[in-house]
Amino acid sequence: MPPDVILLTAPTGAGKTMACRYFTEMAREEGFSVGGILCRGRYSLAGHKIGIDALDLLTGEEHPLDISKADDDIPFIGRFRLNPLAMEWALQSVYHALDSPLDVVIIDEISPSEVGHGHGFDAALEHLSSARAGRVILPIRSEFQPHLRASLSHLHPATIILTLRNRDLLPDRLLNQVRKAYNDDIEPNALPKQAARYST
Repeated sequence: MPPDVILLTAPTGAGKTMACRYFTEMAREEGFSVGGILCRGRYSLAGHKIGIDALDLLTGEEHPLDISKADDDIPFIGRFRLNPLAMEWALQSVYHALDSPLDVVIIDEISPSEVGHGHGFDAALEHLSSARAGRVILPIRSEFQPHLRASLSHLHPATIILTLRNRDLLPDRLLNQVRKAYNDDIEPNALPKQAARYST
């Protein structure tokens, strides 16, 4: 059975990654296992965004996704050039998470240049149908959500919209989705089971 897929959509800078980070902390406190990749902005002392770091949620390993090398063959992530070696590491981390019996996998984030073009996490999207993980959260910018939703229509993804008004409540809302899915999986009259735990 393919995983439940949640599209977490919001404009750039609204706090999708932050919401996923808080959700991860809360989910782990309740015993749920979370893996995947979070892409966090790297900032100068003056507060200017100067790069992007990818964090493996299973291992804690982190690498810069951007590269300073000027090469027209290297694709962009926003205004930053993608580091091909780091992106391959991040993609393998996502594959590993999807192939593991985790409660949740986060792939942060899906960009418009990836869907159907073989860039970034596009290959991982094609892997969703055979994933062993229970559910997958895909943060994506609002304007590109319809395209991604259409691409994943066979998985019937749910959409959660993050706004400035609800972003503080979003981690708990995501956790409620996981709780509900977990409870629905428990057979009637069965003894309560522990949430899936995964260790590397």
